[in-house]
Amino acid sequence: MTILRQLSELLRDQTKWPDDFAWDYSDSNTCAIGLARAVELIRTRPTDVTHETFPEMTEYQFNKVFFDRGHHLNYDQVTAHEVADRIDELLEA
Repeated sequence: MTILRQLSELLRDQTKWPDDFAWDYSDSNTCAIGLARAVELIRTRPTDVTHETFPEMTEYQFNKVFFDRGHHLNYDQVTAHEVADRIDELLEA
């Protein structure tokens, strides 16, 4: 199973999140990348994560999944499920 598939499943199941993890898409420590780091799916500093961390993604796809607010006015309105949906759409394409 790819890191992205694992991350998608993890984003949908908060019971598997670390007890001290609180979702906030506007912060690299508490967004999808922060969650992947917290459970050691990836082992880099948030500022070092790029599309190259996820071989199945282009740079555009990486930015769309991890940095796009979508229809929200603020980053903090983006939910973990929305990011999981974006990952799933990418993997299904």
